[in-house]
Amino acid sequence: MALDCVLSTGGKKAEYLIDPIGRQFGYLVYYNTNLESLRNQVKMLEERRDKGQLLVNEAKRKGEVIGPEVEVWMERVVGPSSKANHILDERQPNKECLNGWCPNLKSRHSISRKAKMMAEEVAKLHGDGNVTRVSYPAPPLGIESRPIDGIKCFESRSLILK
Repeated sequence: MALDCVLSTGGKKAEYLIDPIGRQFGYLVYYNTNLESLRNQVKMLEERRDKGQLLVNEAKRKGEVIGPEVEVWMERVVGPSSKANHILDERQPNKECLNGWCPNLKSRHSISRKAKMMAEEVAKLHGDGNVTRVSYPAPPLGIESRPIDGIKCFESRSLILK
């Protein structure tokens, strides 16, 4: 009984200690994988954004109204896309020591961690870009009544207004 209690609490303690340490080492081990994943996600997001922009331009040429969810999504894509490109450009500091044979582990960890988080954010944005309709037909122009407050009342106008 006492042995079971010690093993269960010891197992939980080991789980809470080892998992975070393993996750941090994973950023170093999967450095290239995380960057490649981010590069692929950004490429797919930019392709979807370009396709959406083409559809928006076509709808505007037809005189249709663009859906609000499409406009919001197009604005939301700009920020993370530029941040991701900045992270991908930032990866050059790993050639610091002995002509690249001794990489800077701190910068690799930091860049890999940012790349993994940004890849998840970009993937979420990519999934949010699935809209069924980009535009809607423009509302028909209605017949507007003109105010008659400062207009002289001629017989011809009074016949038309009645």
